[in-house]
Amino acid sequence: MTKSTNVKKLEMEETYLTITEVMQYLKISRSGAYALARRKDFPVCLIGGSIRVPESLFLAWVRKQTYVPANLSEYISA
Repeated sequence: MTKSTNVKKLEMEETYLTITEVMQYLKISRSGAYALARRKDFPVCLIGGSIRVPESLFLAWVRKQTYVPANLSEYISA
């Protein structure tokens, strides 16, 4: 496998979100999205001066932050 093939495969395996996309997904303000990006437990990738958020890690973080009452968990399929 050549180096360029490795890069293409890597790009296909992970999608990165911008701060604007995080803001829109969570329906929060821009300052709220940047505050999340500064948290120690929030997954970010700094590329130069740009903040990118790995989509799979972001969704895992959202699931971890979500409280599901015990009586509702029986209705949710895993």
